[in-house]
Amino acid sequence: MDKYVKIWDVPKGKRWEHYWNYYKVHTIVGAFVLLLLVMLIKDVFFQEKPDLVVTVASTKYFTTESNEELSRVLSSYARDYNGNNHKFVDHYQVTISTEANADMQMVMASQTKLIAQFQNTDAAVFLLDQDIYDYLRSDEEDGLYADMTEAIGEEAAPFVSEDGKRIYLKELPALQDNAEIQALPDLFFVIRSESNLNRKNEPKAALAYQNSLDFLKNLISNNAEAEAEV
Repeated sequence: MDKYVKIWDVPKGKRWEHYWNYYKVHTIVGAFVLLLLVMLIKDVFFQEKPDLVVTVASTKYFTTESNEELSRVLSSYARDYNGNNHKFVDHYQVTISTEANADMQMVMASQTKLIAQFQNTDAAVFLLDQDIYDYLRSDEEDGLYADMTEAIGEEAAPFVSEDGKRIYLKELPALQDNAEIQALPDLFFVIRSESNLNRKNEPKAALAYQNSLDFLKNLISNNAEAEAEV
């Protein structure tokens, strides 16, 4: 039967068969495009804005239990910065494998995800291991990371590394008895310098940066908020 036959000229019992025979590909493509459009609208208009972004990057994978506990800890030291009565911390995790048999496409995709976070003006705080830190330093601009004591205040001094840029997660007093956190690789916090993060002097980025500093101060002083919904 010719596909250009009008649908009402096709016998009733054959109309769906006729349509599917000639327009199957069009229907599938159309449904796929519609799904992408719905997902785009959801992400743009309905995705919840996080109160804080913490980028966690490591060359080692975490156990499910340790990862869940890390997410809980990060959430508990943030606040409801956007005032919507719901605390949401974006625990943005990137794992870059250094194994010899690692899938190079996946490695490159993970590297791209990590580098992209440096274009995000909400992403001031990074939790890294030494391998990732060294990898990022190979392309480091002057002033990429802030001096922790200068940024946070003198209360940070006892916890800051000799180079002034790092605070080790496991050495924080509140977490030294936390078995799941202690089971993680050796991770440390760094924070981008405000001049590196907010090059256009945008008020929104400046506020996000101050929220990130508040989060680190809470960690140091063990000033945990109520449990977050994440």
